[in-house]
Amino acid sequence: MAICSKCGSQLPDGAKFCLNCGAQSSGSPENSQSYQAGNSKRETVFEGEIHKCPSCGEVLGAFVTTCPSCGYEIRGGKSSASLHEFSMSLANAASDEQRTSLIRNFPVPNTKEDIFEFLILASSNITGNTEQNICDAWAVKFRQVEQKAKLALTADADKAKFNELYEQAKKKLTRDKYVKTAKKAGSFLVKISNSLPQVIITLAWSISIAVLVIICCQNVDSSGFSPLQLVTMLDLILGAIIIPPMTRCDSAMPKFIATIGLLVCFGLLIPRCADKDSVGYIMILVVAVICAIIMLTRMFKSKKK
Repeated sequence: MAICSKCGSQLPDGAKFCLNCGAQSSGSPENSQSYQAGNSKRETVFEGEIHKCPSCGEVLGAFVTTCPSCGYEIRGGKSSASLHEFSMSLANAASDEQRTSLIRNFPVPNTKEDIFEFLILASSNITGNTEQNICDAWAVKFRQVEQKAKLALTADADKAKFNELYEQAKKKLTRDKYVKTAKKAGSFLVKISNSLPQVIITLAWSISIAVLVIICCQNVDSSGFSPLQLVTMLDLILGAIIIPPMTRCDSAMPKFIATIGLLVCFGLLIPRCADKDSVGYIMILVVAVICAIIMLTRMFKSKKK
């Protein structure tokens, strides 16, 4: 029985047209058989790559560094090339952000020689001047290398060698973090030491004005005007002259201390003026207000500069 060459339906003997699709019949059983054979043909498609030992031809699985059949050590040409390319890209990176991205996105190789080479490369790129984000990226990559080595390295000698290189790299990374911390602490101390004279002078003035105001409040009656009050007012005027230049330094401590000294002065004077009708206290308060305005204005101007 013939078969339609268009839709595959069976045709009655002698039929010139297909009863199903209406196509003209070839009328040749051979053509129908060739169509049937063509439609039943199967194709085999291969996906991926088969990795074999170059010495004995044994099929190798993932993370295998030594052939399980003949003991041949597998060396990866592609991995070595990618590691060299990574090293060149790291050296030519224009910014720390690019270096951090390269380190975080680089796939850790599988072969033993490349794992060791990567550890040596990472250790050589960690210096005392390495930025914190780059150190963090290397630390993350070290943990990945450690996990990859547990899968790839089987021989005890290789594991011992890896542990030695790994511990050296980790110690260097830890030492680099300590160096950066020490540098930050040193720069802070240098900054403080450069402004130490200004801090001492401002602190001495703040203490002197607070002590003078306290003594005035305790030893002066409501009607008198003593030389001690005059000394207090002169101290306030002196502060308005010398304190603003002391705040022109890198540290904000002199400005902070001077502000605290003024607040203490007002905190002691205002209640005393409210309790006693004393010309001396009122004069000190007026001088303190004027000097505070001058000091704060000059400190503000120096800040803008």
